[in-house]
Amino acid sequence: IITLLSLFGAMVVFSMGLRKPEIPLYALVAYLPFSKMLAGDFGGIMTALNLTNILIVIVLVCYTTNAATEGQLKFESHLMHGPVFLMMVWGVIALAVACAEHPGVYPARVIPEFKRWLDPFLIYFLVFHVVHTLQRWKGVVVILMIGVTIVALMATHDYMTVREGTSLEKARIGGIADQPNVLGAFFVYYMYIFAAFWMERFHQPRAWLWLVPFGLCFRGIMVTFSRGAYLAFAQGLMGLAFFKHKMLFLLACGGIVFAVLNPGILPEGIQYRIMTTFKSDQTQLGEAYGQGAPEEQLDKSAGMRVVIWRSAWEMIQDRPWFGVGFTRFPIKIQQYMPPAFSKYIDAHNAYIITAAEMGLPALVIFLVALLMGIEALEMPAT
Repeated sequence: IITLLSLFGAMVVFSMGLRKPEIPLYALVAYLPFSKMLAGDFGGIMTALNLTNILIVIVLVCYTTNAATEGQLKFESHLMHGPVFLMMVWGVIALAVACAEHPGVYPARVIPEFKRWLDPFLIYFLVFHVVHTLQRWKGVVVILMIGVTIVALMATHDYMTVREGTSLEKARIGGIADQPNVLGAFFVYYMYIFAAFWMERFHQPRAWLWLVPFGLCFRGIMVTFSRGAYLAFAQGLMGLAFFKHKMLFLLACGGIVFAVLNPGILPEGIQYRIMTTFKSDQTQLGEAYGQGAPEEQLDKSAGMRVVIWRSAWEMIQDRPWFGVGFTRFPIKIQQYMPPAFSKYIDAHNAYIITAAEMGLPALVIFLVALLMGIEALEMPAT
């Protein structure tokens, strides 16, 4: 029944998309946040058969058909295309090198995972060409904000069902991502859309309503108990202030420094998570790190990350150009870590993963893409 309904829905979206290619795009944008929770893989009968791939193909076919009919089928240039394309190319080269070094089971196992890694790049180029009118941009942004608000409500609801006295790890909410750190990152990626709307129109009374979903997202970050999300939230505040006004940026930096020096003003949940980071009762970073090696002063989870990062740097030095191979970090890192820590294999760091698995050139391209993205944001709107 689910398969038949999905096929019927895909046909309806496809037929509508032939006239209005933004319709399947809207469906893709609405579905993506929930794609892990609702995989739509039809029981796994085919590796590539899932709703994400089906919607991507529908968007591509509808766009090319519509653009060809109107005589507008062309590849449009943009500042960001270069580093994004180079990242894809280098990823393919690094994968080819790894497959040549590890023939047999590795290529067959890794290619589906590598395709998932390529999906965001393909979606970037696809969305860039489909969304080229103000009306379509508005549609995408509205759907994003609705989806993010729903995810925040779901996370808050999940936390309300947690039993009192539950351990910290069991109390952390993974939500649609099924992983607290990933869910925290999701909120940080998108919650500043609400803040931007408020900041641009704060003199209007209705604009303050944008702080409601923004607050829900902040609550969502809190229930993940993700320290990375806390840091990213602070960075996001500074970024938003920087693009609005440089004086506001200085005030934001001062406020964050004040909060770090006076953690008592932070919400109780954040205070607790910060305190559990250190083995002692000290919550000041300088005091904790001044007493010895960082991993000796940090809790088990944070301390292991320091050990992993140090070991990963040795691995990167051994394979600086093409890395150890896509998805091979958890296997190779064990050769560089002390025996007692060999089971801790998650790097918790996208920069290290990129450099370790694809080489330092991939990391450089990635950083260039981020910097050029900032430059693109400051370009005048067209």
